[in-house]
Amino acid sequence: HIKHYPTTQGEVRYVYYRCSKKLGKCSQPFVPEDKLIGQLQSGITNIALPASWAKQWLVWAGEEAEKDQQSCDQRAKQIKDELKQVEEKTDRLLDLYLEQNLVEEIYRKKQNQLFDEKTRLEGQLKKMAEGGSSWLEPFREFVKEAADAAKIARKENTNGKIKDFAKRVGSNYLLDQGDLIVEYKKPFASLRAAALARATVPAGEQTSICVVFFREILTYFRSR
Repeated sequence: HIKHYPTTQGEVRYVYYRCSKKLGKCSQPFVPEDKLIGQLQSGITNIALPASWAKQWLVWAGEEAEKDQQSCDQRAKQIKDELKQVEEKTDRLLDLYLEQNLVEEIYRKKQNQLFDEKTRLEGQLKKMAEGGSSWLEPFREFVKEAADAAKIARKENTNGKIKDFAKRVGSNYLLDQGDLIVEYKKPFASLRAAALARATVPAGEQTSICVVFFREILTYFRSR
């Protein structure tokens, strides 16, 4: 609503939020917009990634990506060697058939087996070409976004940025007696767990926590 102030000839617009009551009666009170925004800011700040962690995670991610690529290259070479062997077997099989040293029934059966093997290996090779360290760029974007969370949560960013970011990090936002309840999406839920863990461990002993949550989030991106 808008409140007028006769003395100063000014007016102030107050915004409140309430339940839509789509499911029936609701006893939840109205919530002032500034309070709701403040809770959104807190919810975003709660998953902010410390700059020192972000820097270290990017270094580790680069090392992991290099290992993945080396492993991928080695496996790709193995598959190519196996494909070459299948092609040689196929050629020998055809020679035997043409020389009439193999009956057609056995030839067709062996030919189909070799064709299936070739198809399987080519599929693996294609999958590896598309995979490898393809998770690295999305991981980097996530870390940058998480490191910027505290900046996004600041008051000057409430016009749009905070709303969009809140949608990215959480879902099923609920109000309970005026308090905002956030259900964090993966992998942001891991960041919230990491923040809670940091709060309970002395600063000098947080390296192990940093490693644990790096591994957890790395696994998430590798499995996508």
